[in-house]
Amino acid sequence: MIHPTALIGKNVIIGNNVSVGAYSVIDNAIIMHNAEIGAGCVIGKEGFNFYKDGTGLLRRKFHKQMVFIGSDVVIGANTTIDRGLRRHTIVGRGTIINAQCHIAHDCIIGDNNILPSGVILGGFVKTGNDVKFGMGVIVHPERKIADRVFVGMGSIVIRDVTECSTIAGNPAKTISKRGHDA
Repeated sequence: MIHPTALIGKNVIIGNNVSVGAYSVIDNAIIMHNAEIGAGCVIGKEGFNFYKDGTGLLRRKFHKQMVFIGSDVVIGANTTIDRGLRRHTIVGRGTIINAQCHIAHDCIIGDNNILPSGVILGGFVKTGNDVKFGMGVIVHPERKIADRVFVGMGSIVIRDVTECSTIAGNPAKTISKRGHDA
């Protein structure tokens, strides 16, 4: 069900059994089957990417790609997911994103990830499958996170995480070579 106050704009394809909450705004997105979008979400709008023109003024770069949301995805209230600049922003199948998260342009989130409240992924972040984040994690743009990594609450990820492990801290460091049970 799409709430009557939700705004479904241009270039949107919505699969079967998808719910969209009150006051959500969706443009430039493909949403697969059985997805749940909470109230107040903004999906498929321009990302935060600028350049200086010939006069030195900042101008927004045009984001021409889409957002792709896989089947069985849950997105909590007031979450934002930006459309891609150079590639589609992708949320993999079965991923759960809690309230008030931000997924920047060009991110690729693998299948079955868990992002609790307050997680922020900078542009071009790529996660593997079955990654679990703690609340309030921030991932620096262009970082890669391997399959089955657990990122502790409040961590700041500034380096790639190349193998299954548990990381935590500011900056995040490996605290265990074990990730989590899938």
